[in-house]
Amino acid sequence: LTSGDTIRIISSDGKCTDNNYNPNTAAFAYTALKVKCPVPCSEVTLTSGTEVGDLSTKVLSSDSYNCDVNNENCETNDITSITVVSATETELTFQKDHGLQTGDEITLGANIFCAVGDSVCTDEMLTALKGAFPFADANSNSGTAPEMYLAAHKFTALADPKKGRIQIGWPTGAAPQFTIIYAGARPEIGYIGR
Repeated sequence: LTSGDTIRIISSDGKCTDNNYNPNTAAFAYTALKVKCPVPCSEVTLTSGTEVGDLSTKVLSSDSYNCDVNNENCETNDITSITVVSATETELTFQKDHGLQTGDEITLGANIFCAVGDSVCTDEMLTALKGAFPFADANSNSGTAPEMYLAAHKFTALADPKKGRIQIGWPTGAAPQFTIIYAGARPEIGYIGR
C-alpha cells in the first residue's frame, strides 16, 4: 500500500469482484462498520449511498508524521544525521520522536548523499543505505513499468526516541560518511530547509 490508496472492508461472504469490483457487502448491515468516528461516526452505506466505507491509507514518512485521524494536517519529521556505528549497523537521528517500533521497515530518501571529501563512500554504498535500487532499464522502460525496487531495512528503536538503527554497516576504517541536504537549507541561520 502507498499513501492515497483505499481499503474497503467487506463481509466474509463477499468478494472484491462483486458488483464489478465495487462490492456492496461493506455496508453496516453486513459488517457493523462505522467510519469517521468519533464525529460524525457514520454507518457504512451500500455503494449507492454517501458513505461507501473506503478507508484512506497513509504511509508514515518524513512528510506524513503525526497526522490527525483523517490522515490530514500532518507534520514533518526528517532524519538529521546518519552515522555508521559498526560493520552491521547504522544509526539514524530524527528531528522529533520517530514513533517507529523495532521490526518496522524503512527506506531512506533522495536527499542523502556521500559526504563531501569522503573518499570511501560510493554510489553503491549510498544506494544500499537508502534501500531503493534502480532497475537496469529504469531510463528506457515503458512509462508504466517501475523504475526501482525497494529493499527496506529493519528498524531497531533505541532508548532515545529520536534515534534508531538499521541493519546495514561497514567496517571501521572503511565506513562511509553521509550527509543530508534539504531543499532551501540555510545552515548559516540554523535552518535545515525542507
